[in-house]
Amino acid sequence: MFLKKVLMALLVTSVVSLAMYMGYVTVTAPDSYIAQNAPLVPAASSRQPSQEASLPLLPPAAPTTLSALKGKVVILDFWASWCGPCKMSMPKLQELYKKYQNNGVEVIGISQDGPENPSASDLTEAAQTARSAATQIGVTYPIMLASAVPSLATTYQHDGIPALFILDKQGRMAYSEVGFDPADGLSQVDKVVSKLLAEK
Repeated sequence: MFLKKVLMALLVTSVVSLAMYMGYVTVTAPDSYIAQNAPLVPAASSRQPSQEASLPLLPPAAPTTLSALKGKVVILDFWASWCGPCKMSMPKLQELYKKYQNNGVEVIGISQDGPENPSASDLTEAAQTARSAATQIGVTYPIMLASAVPSLATTYQHDGIPALFILDKQGRMAYSEVGFDPADGLSQVDKVVSKLLAEK
């Protein structure tokens, strides 16, 4: 009987861990805990500057760089066309983009479609896949391929997708989260963006 209980506990733990890794489940502190025990974002003086990176956005957007986006709050969202939680989170991110795009916010979707070391034909196919998926989801913010700038995945390390990183107006890391909680619906991200926009 005891062995049966132990095996059942191990099975449940394994399933939950796999779900967290795939991005279907996220474990976060309750809002009340976050509000009482941790700041929404770290103080500006303690934020680390982000490394410069080229952002070869897919047409019709023009290529840019992170430094060229200074003065804006920048949301980098790592996703893939095959990722179920990504497809759930992206419409919410699109809503945020529409809400804030004229107030100094830029959203960039970084697709992890395609192989890690792509050939030219792989890049073309991955770009078509990413564009098609983004269009079907209704995304209008610019997108790019993660494989086009491999250093991005190193700089913005994550163990699952969707993985979202927010830079303040000075290009410093201010917030990140991995996975998508449908109950939250990116409301925490909305609060972070609003706070960062209020900063000088």
